[in-house]
Formats: sequence, C-alpha cells, structure tokens
Amino acid sequence: MYSQNVFERLAEYKAETPALPAIQSIVAEWQEYISENFYPCSDAMLMYLGELYQTDERFVEYINRFATWNVAEFFGEAIKVYCCNR
Repeated sequence: MYSQNVFERLAEYKAETPALPAIQSIVAEWQEYISENFYPCSDAMLMYLGELYQTDERFVEYINRFATWNVAEFFGEAIKVYCCNR
C-alpha cells in the first residue's frame, strides 16, 4: 500500500526538521499521488489535508500506526513548509 510506505519512510526522519529536502520530496510525491489517483490536489488542498492529518483523530491514529512517535504531526508540518515555499 502506497500510503503505508510513505508514512513508514517519514517515520525514519524522527530527528530531522520537516524542511529537510528528502522530506520535502516525500511531500511532493504525496501530492502527485493524490492528484493521480483521487482528485486534483492543489497546494491549498494539500495544506488542508496537512491540517487534517494533525487534527482529525482518525487520520492521526491511522498515520501514527506506522511509527513510534507522532509522525502525523510531523507530516502536517512538512506539508506546511512545502506549501509555503512554493
């Protein structure tokens, strides 16, 4: 499952900043994946999704299954960095 792979890859960056280029590359891949498989994912939509990943307990619980720390919060922050720097 692609999403599981993304969250597991993000979990490897626990000690890093969300602005790290490798993490930003994962965010870009995620936006492209959503656009290709579900609906057009503009930067505004991606920013909204990032907020959901941090605040909606369903997303938080699902994403955090793939790490031993709050990777959902981290992913949301990485998405903010990505969208604000474009």
